[in-house]
Amino acid sequence: MKQKLILCLILILACFCAKKERDKKYETLATLGEQKITRDEFQNRFEFTPKIYHYGNDEANKKHFFASLLHEKLMAQLAREEQLDSLKNIQLMSEQLKKEALVEALFEQEVAQKIQISEKELRQGYIRSKQELEIKYFMVASAEEAEICQDQLAKGEAFENVAALHLFHNPAWADSVPNRKLKWGEALPEIEDSLFTMQQNEYAGPFKVDNEFFFFKLVNKKSEVFFTEADYNYWRPSIEKRISRHKKSVLFGEFLQNVMHGTKVTVPREKFNHLCEEIEMALEIKNTETEKNIPNAQNVAEKDFINLQERLKGNLDEPFAIFSNGKTWSYRTVLNKLKYGPYPLNTKSSKNLRSSLNRALRFMFEVEALAEEAQKKKLDQSQYVKEETRIWQDHILASALRQSILDSAYRPTEEDYQTFYEKNKKFYLAPAMVKIQEILVDDSTLAQQLLKRLKNGEDFARLAKKYSKRALSAKNGGISGYFAVSALGKVGQSAFRSEIGKLDGPVKTEENQYSIFKLLDKKERQPQPYQDIKDEIQKAYQTQQMNKILENFVQSKVNAYQIKINRALFDSLNVIDHGSGMFVLKQHFPGRTAVPLVHPTDTQKSWYNFILQKLQ
Repeated sequence: MKQKLILCLILILACFCAKKERDKKYETLATLGEQKITRDEFQNRFEFTPKIYHYGNDEANKKHFFASLLHEKLMAQLAREEQLDSLKNIQLMSEQLKKEALVEALFEQEVAQKIQISEKELRQGYIRSKQELEIKYFMVASAEEAEICQDQLAKGEAFENVAALHLFHNPAWADSVPNRKLKWGEALPEIEDSLFTMQQNEYAGPFKVDNEFFFFKLVNKKSEVFFTEADYNYWRPSIEKRISRHKKSVLFGEFLQNVMHGTKVTVPREKFNHLCEEIEMALEIKNTETEKNIPNAQNVAEKDFINLQERLKGNLDEPFAIFSNGKTWSYRTVLNKLKYGPYPLNTKSSKNLRSSLNRALRFMFEVEALAEEAQKKKLDQSQYVKEETRIWQDHILASALRQSILDSAYRPTEEDYQTFYEKNKKFYLAPAMVKIQEILVDDSTLAQQLLKRLKNGEDFARLAKKYSKRALSAKNGGISGYFAVSALGKVGQSAFRSEIGKLDGPVKTEENQYSIFKLLDKKERQPQPYQDIKDEIQKAYQTQQMNKILENFVQSKVNAYQIKINRALFDSLNVIDHGSGMFVLKQHFPGRTAVPLVHPTDTQKSWYNFILQKLQ
């Protein structure tokens, strides 16, 4: 009897501690009017969005992010007062995001408890969190293309040449292969496991992601030198959260199969074909792939939906999909789900559209089934779903009000743009450019021999055609076009420091090759002509003006609301800034960010200073 009593006390204490920890997540950090920011919202939105401030330390970044988040809450408060939450498009978007929260909550309840994270995994995650990879990458759209790429790489073809051939259909564009920085937690686990264990200049792939096939090359790896136990313990909670998210996504497929078992949805072929044809007409999609610059998957633009609805106005309320339980979806329902849901379409060709629409419909049916399962379990009453719905609706409303204010604002003239350009053209400089004649080889001894032969008067063009490994320029006798100094790393930097007509090298490249070159010409940095950057200038001017308009609007409203900040809680928050320009996506919704992205208040100095004073 005594042992049973002790066991009951232990269980009661465990439940109490678990509840206390859950409540702590939703502890209020700040309030503005009827709006609030919880501990969990601030931490997740700070950690799972790209870095938007660069102050050099986490504390300054944290304060400015906090000011931006409060700014969003003020806009949401004002939007509700103007009853923007009653607009149909806001309601449909909110309903969609609530369903996504229901799916996430169901998965958390039914799958998350199976997750176990070892100390070894945490230690490995800690080390990787201190590293930054520089990678080059490309993707292809089919398994056949991926196999061809794999064969070319296995035969020793340069990664950049293979990438350029499949990305741009022109091997001469090898220097344009995408290059980016990657931090731990920004890619799928199976991809990260390869990238973080690769050696410099090694490649990996193909990796299948959402019906595309990715190849990667490790260019460089940077790592912090010192690791301490205290630092590990400080970052451990965030590291554990990251690993947990990855593990959960792996189990989702198995769980989904169980939920969908026995569910049947029928879409008559003639209706599917009809919808495809109308989308093709509305978006002017061709029967063959002619526009290679169209993204493989994209959400349909607002103007195209308006066109599509007009084309289908006689069919919008007709049944389109029939469920085994007797429920139906109309054309209108499907269009709204395409518009507000995470269901991008591939519009490169008719064939790609039909394939992607088929996948999108299947995903819609799965989300519907999962949301219904969550409703049966009353997860719509859970604090998680309520909080997620509130946070996303705040973001939607703030964005809607911001856009409404800007739509009614003054429209700039061409003279405004020209004046802005004249005042700021020192910030729009073209990069320094060089033009060289080069021989690139793999062996330092051969490089020295070729340099000696060139100094003895042998023909540069003939030797370049015979020996140079840079295929693009070799066929032209080693002569390149003008390229940015940064494009060829050490070679470009050395060339810019050289004198026109001078023979230089060998320069050891980042790829452990050796370059001998003669500088033919160079161009210093200079302002780019207005016509060449007109779109960029207009966007920059509009952004500047929009920030001024929003700042004046906010300052005229803010004094009507009381702002309360839990300063002790704010100071105690440990946040890790994973942002490096990449988005963290939701576990189960491709293309949907894990959290709403915060609109920065960088240029709204008075608002930022106003919030800083409250943090004193």
